[in-house]
Parts: sequence; structure tokens; C-alpha cells
Amino acid sequence: MFIKLVNDAKRNILTDKDKGTIAERYNGIDEEELKEFNDEFFSEEENKNFFLMIAKEFVAVYLLEKKINNNEYEKNVFSYIQKNILAHITELYDNSDGFFTGFSGYVLRNNFMLVFEHIADLLIEEISKSNNIIIDFLKYYSSDIVLMGGHKYKVPSIESDKGVAWTVVSMLPVVKVYVKAKKSIQGFKHEIHLMTPKIKKLYIGNKSPVVFNNALLKTIQNLEVKIITKTKKLKVHYGSLEKMENEKLRLIKEKEKASILAEIKELDSERERYTLKIVQPSILREYKQLQTDFDSYIRHVKVQENIVSNNKENYLSVRSSLVKVLISKKKLLS
Repeated sequence: MFIKLVNDAKRNILTDKDKGTIAERYNGIDEEELKEFNDEFFSEEENKNFFLMIAKEFVAVYLLEKKINNNEYEKNVFSYIQKNILAHITELYDNSDGFFTGFSGYVLRNNFMLVFEHIADLLIEEISKSNNIIIDFLKYYSSDIVLMGGHKYKVPSIESDKGVAWTVVSMLPVVKVYVKAKKSIQGFKHEIHLMTPKIKKLYIGNKSPVVFNNALLKTIQNLEVKIITKTKKLKVHYGSLEKMENEKLRLIKEKEKASILAEIKELDSERERYTLKIVQPSILREYKQLQTDFDSYIRHVKVQENIVSNNKENYLSVRSSLVKVLISKKKLLS
């Protein structure tokens, strides 16, 4: 349950003089109150991808489903996005009072560039898939001059801060390579994510089956060396005690022999205990195959990350150029 107490003393009472001010933009709600709620709302883990969700919804509904044209986009893009923000927030808190209307405007204003960067990323992804709806939508920005209602307009051009002019055709090779590499990284990381618990499940304590088994075999080998050494000692020093004439010395040697035999028996029992702990070959094979695949995916990720790194500057140039036109409007010439 959510309860929001609005302090009317902080609410800005609008007059004709106030029209067009920040107060009007936020539905008369005090900006400090909006900031407090904003800090609380977006500190929650579940809202970390809120703006990506808003961008995805805008692209899916208005550009891909409704196929709005560039003229409608210019007129309504900001109101459509704020409307989506408001809808999600009021649904989340089951409340639709004036506070959330003001809050949606505050949210959009403070996360304006982030929302449009997400939209640009999504449009680039659609371009990389050769989506004709988006390609046609973006071709408008290569028009330079358009005639509407008997008037000429200058259309914003897709141009970077460094003066690089982009068209859909020139974007394609850049975005396809970049987006494909990013998708590949996501796919490989997903496989790594699925594989990690399977590998960890085969661990014995904090050791892999291979490390554990190797340590075990080394311990068994050391025990066998001790057994062989003591067995040889028995044959060399205690092999013919019955021939000893000195009864007292023979009894001492027999006692020593019995002690060594007991040690050999204990060592042999210890070897048997360790032998029973040897990892089954099927588990070792499973682990080695998983680890081989895991290492392969790690290498693939590094290769794709290098591709992303090498193409990042051009990709960001395309994205920033798109953001600029997406938040711009055509200008009347005559």
C-alpha cells in the first residue's frame, strides 16, 4: 500500500503570470517534494531499468505498431513519453492524483537524455535487423528540405558533434557489426551464467574435481611410496629373525618388526580410504567438458568485446547524432 501526503502549503497556486513556468510543468507540485520522491522511487532495484522500459514501449507502440509519421512524432513525442511514464507510475502505486502528473513531468525532464539514448539504441538495433519501418522513419532526416502545407521546412540532419554526416546507408555497416557483437556477448554471457552453477555443483569443497582428484592421487602415491619403503626395510632388516642366536636381540627385533607391520597396515588402510574418495571418471569427463566450453565462451566474449571496443567510437557517433535529431524539430524556411 502506498500513501503519499502532499503538503498544500508547498503546492504552487498558479496564476496567469505563472503559466509556462516550471511550476506549471510539474502540475503545481513543489520541486523539492518531487526530488524527495524521485530519490526514493529510483533507488529501488526494481526500477533500475524503468527508462529502458519506457523507451521500449514507445518504440514498440508508436513507431512499430502505430507507425506514426515524422510530423506526428515531432508534435507528440514528449507528451507520449510522459504519458507512458505517468501510466506506469500510477499503475505501480494505484494512484492517479495530481502529484503523479507533476512527477511524470519531473522524471522526464531529469532523465530526458537517458530516455532518448535508449530510444536511439533501440532504433539502431532495428536498423541492424533491416527493419523497413524504422529505416523509412529515419530516411526523413536525410531529406534536407521538405514541403508541407505550402511551406518549406529545414529538416534536422543526422550529424555528429564532429561534423560527420550519417545516413541510413552509412550507418548500416557500423551498427550491424556493433549490434551483432553486443548480441553475441549477451548470448555467450548467458551461457556462462547457465554453466557456472553446473560447474560449481561438481566442486568438492572449494576445489574442482580435477584439483581434488590430483591432490588425492598425489597423497595415495606418497602413501604407496611409504608402504614400499617400509616393506623393503622389513625384508632387508627383519627377513631372517628366526636365525638369530641372541634371544634378547631377536625379541627386540621382532617387536620392531611388529611395529613396522602395524605401520604398514595403517598406511594401507589410509590408502584404501583415500582410494574410495577418487572421483568417478564420468564426473571428471563432465567437468572437463563443461570447463572447456566455459573457457571457450570466455574467449569468445573477449573477441567480441574487442570488436565492440574497436567500433564504439563510430557507434556512439551514430547514437549521439540520432539523439540530436530525435529531440529536434524541422524549422520553417518560407
